[in-house]
Amino acid sequence: MKWTAFTLFLGLLIKIVLNQWLIPWFGIRGGALATVITVFFIFISNFLLLRYTLKYAPVFMVSWLKIITAGFWMAILLSGLKLVQPLLFQIDNRIILFFFVTSCVTLGLIVYAMLILYGKVLSQKEIESFSMFNKWKKGKR
Repeated sequence: MKWTAFTLFLGLLIKIVLNQWLIPWFGIRGGALATVITVFFIFISNFLLLRYTLKYAPVFMVSWLKIITAGFWMAILLSGLKLVQPLLFQIDNRIILFFFVTSCVTLGLIVYAMLILYGKVLSQKEIESFSMFNKWKKGKR
């Protein structure tokens, strides 16, 4: 537990340093890049910590190629929606923009989830291990 807190604190320091360095050069994109780098650092650190805690047991036994392929197709869909949107309608209202972005993210999530499920990335036993699927299966909501 203390190592996780240490990792998060170190991630905070990395984000502060990267923000100070990248925002003057790249503006808001520099801040976004600093966030991505920091989250990636925290993910890798916690993954390695988990593997060490479990004594090098295989933590994730999934097909990374299928996950990356599903992410690629989701990105293609979202990029296509972004390119087609100006041709279909102009967004000049923040509420309409909010609903457009929310619907795009929801559609991307649905496409990604369908590709993960139909690509058989997870076994039936792994899918059933999620508590929400057990509740749906039993009829509890």
